[in-house]
Amino acid sequence: MTAEAFPDPAVGIAELNGEIVVFGTVSTEFFTLTGSTSSESVIYRSQSAALINVGIAGPHCKALAGSQFAVISHPAGGRPSVYLLGNGRATEIATPEIIDALTATPADELAGGVVEFFRYLISIAG
Repeated sequence: MTAEAFPDPAVGIAELNGEIVVFGTVSTEFFTLTGSTSSESVIYRSQSAALINVGIAGPHCKALAGSQFAVISHPAGGRPSVYLLGNGRATEIATPEIIDALTATPADELAGGVVEFFRYLISIAG
């Protein structure tokens, strides 16, 4: 399987709100269910408006963060960084220090990275 709009090797796959998300090395593409029951028609169709030109470094370099994915990007798409992917866009969230650390990490080691999303509550007594 490849991300169709920019055929690059698929590194990961996930589901978000009924859509299939295919993460390549330099692109991420969203596919939606067509509702077709015919074996001659496609079941999932690419959502070209949701194509994002950021891929992931490795299979576990993504985590669902609310309605988006937090990812470590692949060096093949430029310098590696940390992004939020969703709504047809990528938002970089890494600090310069994190970008420097990721850039200094060889691609094969970066591919072994794991992204986890933690939600926490801060309580202020007053």
